[in-house]
Amino acid sequence: MKTKTKRQPKARRTRQPYDGSTRSPWFRTESDNSTTDASQATSAPARLVHPFSIPSTVATSATGALSFRDFCVHHVKTHYPDVEPRNDWELTQMTMKPFEGSADEVYAALDKEYIEHVKMFGFEEANYMGSGLMDTEIEPTGV
Repeated sequence: MKTKTKRQPKARRTRQPYDGSTRSPWFRTESDNSTTDASQATSAPARLVHPFSIPSTVATSATGALSFRDFCVHHVKTHYPDVEPRNDWELTQMTMKPFEGSADEVYAALDKEYIEHVKMFGFEEANYMGSGLMDTEIEPTGV
């Protein structure tokens, strides 16, 4: 008579909340940007900061609205000081997603993405994707 042996469940790696190895680079905590060591850590939870948060230095209207172009220009100048967008499409892309490397590497990545966008959407639609958004008004939501 055969007896079945019970299988032991596989040991799972325990993940801690906000495990840095799996955290998306889009959201970061204020403590991620600080240079303090673990001995100086406070017990208060770190506040999440979205990279697209509108800084207080960008001028807004009385209702709080500002042009998307102004926001994009400020964002690109802040995050990519050595890279000058060559057109509205690049300005939009540099605002929407992170690029790393030297200015030449960023331009090469933008050129590659532009070719893919033109293949997928056509020349006119790819260009409209950048310029069509620029003159819209956006309002800060606090997110």
